[in-house]
Amino acid sequence: MVSKKKNSGDKPEISVVIATYNRGALLKRALENLEKQTLPFESFEVIVVDDGSATPAEEVVGGHPRPYRFSLVRQNNGGAAKARHNGISRCSGSIIVIVDDDMEITERFLEQHLKAHSRGADVVLGRIVQSSDFSTMPLHNRFQQHQFNRAFEKRKPGDTISGAGLYTGNVSFKRELYDRVGGFDLNLKQNEDRELGIRFEKAGAKFAFASEAVTANGSDHTDFNRWMEESRRYGVLDMQISKKHQDVASADPIHFLFRVNPLSVPVLSTVMLVPSLAPVLSRTVMKVSSIVDELHLERLALAGTTLAYGIQYYRGVRDEAGSTKEVLKNCYRYLKKRKV
Repeated sequence: MVSKKKNSGDKPEISVVIATYNRGALLKRALENLEKQTLPFESFEVIVVDDGSATPAEEVVGGHPRPYRFSLVRQNNGGAAKARHNGISRCSGSIIVIVDDDMEITERFLEQHLKAHSRGADVVLGRIVQSSDFSTMPLHNRFQQHQFNRAFEKRKPGDTISGAGLYTGNVSFKRELYDRVGGFDLNLKQNEDRELGIRFEKAGAKFAFASEAVTANGSDHTDFNRWMEESRRYGVLDMQISKKHQDVASADPIHFLFRVNPLSVPVLSTVMLVPSLAPVLSRTVMKVSSIVDELHLERLALAGTTLAYGIQYYRGVRDEAGSTKEVLKNCYRYLKKRKV
């Protein structure tokens, strides 16, 4: 059995970065989970960046001695990209692991990330599973985990992983690669992970999926109106990212129209052409889905939630495009890219 001594001063191989905002209790749980890792404590460090929480994270998790090297810094609220970049700039390790502050972290999490890198991966995506209280979460919260489950079910060893599919809830990458591509786009308030992944892919990075590097999604963000606005904003930002990476077909929001249920395509297309329909339509779909969920028809309710998300998403795409003409021009450009 490997002795878990406290860091003696040598540089750790792994640096874990956690950006946190108003989630003191969940952050505390994540840090405690990291005390149970199978890796020796001297092999990793943990850097937490408090992104201007109302109650400073220091008041919740400070003062408790950690068996691993630990640092906590606070910044003015600037968003996840700035917080994570701030943390990475302070890292000593050659491998950066990013995990969300609301994740439950399993004991072999870091070990499995390290193992995937030892096999030659530059970027490693771990598995995100549902938390023990999943069934009590609001429908729109369960939707996010449902999306992850669908993606993981289809993923097989050796599958090609698109950089546009990168997510920061459970990911690791080489520090050298991060520096080489220029790090997170600090102007993005959301979707900064997707954009970084695209640049990783362009740089020739080798992606891998580590199915045993597991975290459980225990989000406490239950506000429905916030979810609706975030769904719209994903469309806005994906459109901006697409303009930045016009040579990457998978970065284009139109890409998703070829992956959703064909029955929903006319609805989503109509929303891009007549965005004024989106607010009422998405809320109506969610009301019906909630009723269906109360009847214990969860699968059907999640399908409805997926449609409501798509309506808001493509409303955001249209908001960023600015006009029907620009939407049609973008669809034409995408179809040309798809044929190449």
